Amino acid sequence: MKKTNKFLLSLSYTVLAFCLISIIHAQSPTRFNYQAVILDSAGTTIKNKTIGVRISILTGNTTGPEVYSETHTPTTDAHGLISLEIGTGNVENGNLTAINWSANDYFIKTETDTEGGNNYSLTGISQLLSVPYALYAEKSGSNIQGPEGDAGKKGEDGDDGQTAYQIWLSAGNTGTEADFLKSLTGPPGNPGSGNSFSHELGEEYGGGVIFHLWRDTDGTEHGLIVSKEELYFNPQDPLEGIKWSNVINTEIGAPAQSSWDGVANTNAIKNQAGNNSGAANLCLDYASGGFSDWYLPSITELQLVWTNRFHVNKTLDNITGAKRISTNATYWSSTEYNTTKAYYIFFFNGLQDYSQNKGTGFKVRAVRRY
Repeated sequence: MKKTNKFLLSLSYTVLAFCLISIIHAQSPTRFNYQAVILDSAGTTIKNKTIGVRISILTGNTTGPEVYSETHTPTTDAHGLISLEIGTGNVENGNLTAINWSANDYFIKTETDTEGGNNYSLTGISQLLSVPYALYAEKSGSNIQGPEGDAGKKGEDGDDGQTAYQIWLSAGNTGTEADFLKSLTGPPGNPGSGNSFSHELGEEYGGGVIFHLWRDTDGTEHGLIVSKEELYFNPQDPLEGIKWSNVINTEIGAPAQSSWDGVANTNAIKNQAGNNSGAANLCLDYASGGFSDWYLPSITELQLVWTNRFHVNKTLDNITGAKRISTNATYWSSTEYNTTKAYYIFFFNGLQDYSQNKGTGFKVRAVRRY
């Protein structure tokens, strides 16, 4: 009998996206890279341990038939990370190179045995997006460049056109070229109120770094600011995180399920009966730059942090004592999904998910508005 899902798998979806550049042409079968972070039920990474992994490719949907499967026995590193090359494992079923990636949707199913055997437990199923197209392109032959054609005959030179100065004279103006150039400079304009902003993305401001700007319909400027540091950081294990909340089996409901209003979500989490710790609490207790109105970002706000992470990190790299946003971690949002789960984002590639429970340890960044 299979074990219960005691162990959690945080899929490194960004590596799947990299498969477009990771297809390997060699004597061995076509293959692509895959990474994952292995966590136990408390959200702690399983470090330096050999585990069993079974990878399956399903067709059509998450419960579709299996067209390929293979097994591996990788060893996690000091951060709980495993790295595999799908296509080089012990094949159980099918032929990876025979799959017609253009014919259907495909899904990758992952099962693990943390004792290194083959008593696998299901740990995740996700759709393959980039890999099939890369492999299909490899097999189709449509990417082969043809021979260069003969050069065409050179066309006849056209008549020279008038210079801007000549056009200016023909319009009835008089003066030298210097007078013409001077005429191009108009009077100073009024301060803008449309798309211009008084601040910019990546600017250090308001106790953190700006990662989003917008205007109300009346033209009032607003911005979102992310903290300059991780609110939970263990230097011995940079990928270690904290629970969404210590209350993990009771649904808050609509007050904590806004996709945009992180302030409302955070306050609802804090005010839940029995709550005394977790990601939202860290944000509410945080203070920086003289500001104490920080909160745990909603899923939409967190997505914007990921979208503009390069602007933010460029600034953080130049601030003494600041810590850049990790692109190898997973971050909590304040948006609840249901009784036991909440939304988070893999900062490997920005994909949203909610399959892990509220007791899982993920990273935390606080945000505030101005």
